[in-house]
Order: sequence, then C-alpha cells, then structure tokens
Amino acid sequence: MNTLHSTPAIGSKHALSRIVAWACLALAVLLPLAALISAAQTSPVGMLVQMGIQLPSGADLESLPIAVWQQGLAVCISLLPVGAVAYALWRAHQCFNGFVRGEVFSLATVRHLRGFAAGLLASSSAGLLAPTAIVWLLTLYAPAGGRVLTISLGAQQLLMLLFAGIVWQMGHAMTRAVELAEDNAQII
Repeated sequence: MNTLHSTPAIGSKHALSRIVAWACLALAVLLPLAALISAAQTSPVGMLVQMGIQLPSGADLESLPIAVWQQGLAVCISLLPVGAVAYALWRAHQCFNGFVRGEVFSLATVRHLRGFAAGLLASSSAGLLAPTAIVWLLTLYAPAGGRVLTISLGAQQLLMLLFAGIVWQMGHAMTRAVELAEDNAQII
C-alpha cells in the first residue's frame, strides 16, 4: 500500500478529498429519499404525462385502468436508476476516504473507483430501460389500441454510459499498475 507523507500541500488535498467524500455520502442518502418522495407523490397518470405519453386511440390517460400493484411496481422501477447512482456515490465516498488516508494507489481504492463506474453503468442502463418498462406496465390493461410501447434513448444516459466505461477502463489500468508495483516491490 502506498501512502503519502503529510505536507501542507497534501493536507489541503486531503481536506478537499474529505469534503468530496462527505458530499458523495450526503448525496447517496438524499437523492434516493428525494426520488422516493417525488415518486410517491406522482400519480401513475402523472408519470405517463411526464414521459410525454399520449394514447394512440385518442383515449384519455385519466380513464386508464391502473391497478395498485402496477403503480407500486412502476414506482420501484423508477427508483432503480437513482438507487444505482446512490451505490456509485457510496463507492466514490469510499474511494475519496482512501485518498484521505493516503491510499491513493492501493488496490482497495482502485476497486472503489471501479465500483463507482459499475454503479454509473447500472444507473445509465436502468435509465434507458426504466421508461419503457414503466409505460408498458402502466398501459398494460388499457383498452385495445390504447397500449403503448415506447423506447427512450437520451443523450444523458448515453454520455453516462460512456463516462462509466472511461472510468472503468481507468480503474482497470490503475489495477494493473498497482499489481505491477507490488510485483516490483517484491523483487527489490
């Protein structure tokens, strides 16, 4: 495990890492709570309206037969992306705590970085699939011609997928570097 000696410049970097670690932890807790409150206050019809859904037969969204189980499952599906982001933020919190301890190039810190990337990958994947699943679920019992299947492909999710892939690959390269450093340290 590589550790850094404390100097004034490094101390200020540790302070920034500590602030970022706490910010990640706070967001990991607050984002799912806010999403849960928002989802609980939004009606199923409100969910469909937010997604821009219009029934093809000209039927009114208000007249859709939506069961309680459909509404509950739709809320759970809508929380999947934010749950994955919360996991990513938790792993980022652990990564930055490693920085604070001076474990910049330790295998544990690199694994937390890859966990962050995995959480972002899961969140962006869920963000791509959740709207389709929610719309299909909430229009499942619509009269003939009123069922909707939609596919949402947003730039935000695609960019997050790309970013997650980049961070994952950087973590992979750092893992290999740590392994090589440990091998070299054993030779000397």
